[in-house]
Amino acid sequence: MKRFPVAVQLYSVRDAMEKDFWGTLRQVKDMGYAGVEFAGYYGHGAGEIRKELEKLALSPVSAHVALEALAADTAGIVAFHKELGVTYLAVPYLDESSRPGTPKWPEVVATIRRVAEAFQKAGIRLLYHNHDFEFVKLGDEYALDALYRAIPASLLATQIDTCWVRVAGVNPAAYLRKYKGRSPVVHLKDFT
Repeated sequence: MKRFPVAVQLYSVRDAMEKDFWGTLRQVKDMGYAGVEFAGYYGHGAGEIRKELEKLALSPVSAHVALEALAADTAGIVAFHKELGVTYLAVPYLDESSRPGTPKWPEVVATIRRVAEAFQKAGIRLLYHNHDFEFVKLGDEYALDALYRAIPASLLATQIDTCWVRVAGVNPAAYLRKYKGRSPVVHLKDFT
């Protein structure tokens, strides 16, 4: 069986990151993680973070950045993450007024496409991270499927969160299989 590297989503330790950014990264490495997914930088620059990650032999796999921020400063955010060295950048959610089936939806699709193209030129793949609310039905399909139908796989990949898929009452393994080849990063976590 093929082994995949395991990274930790730093949002999980956001309070520790805010108090001791560098010490928390060292602790993550000491726990045995191969990489990290960022959810904030607490005032630190991409270059200084990259140097520390190289010292720790931690891979900066991905980051979560809100679509509003991506749209407001696409070039700056692309440059920051290119310098940081991430492979993927995930849109962590869409607010309720921006989801499939809303009046804003065509504008949101255009924004995601524009942002995805900018990141693609920089060699960074854009992802979308789901929660359970994207599993509301719009006709015969889930809202999440409507998102992936509206934006081609060449521009937007999945970041399936298996926990939230399960919370929505959908089989995570079957849902991952549905997007085989479009799911380079998967979130795995417990749920009770």
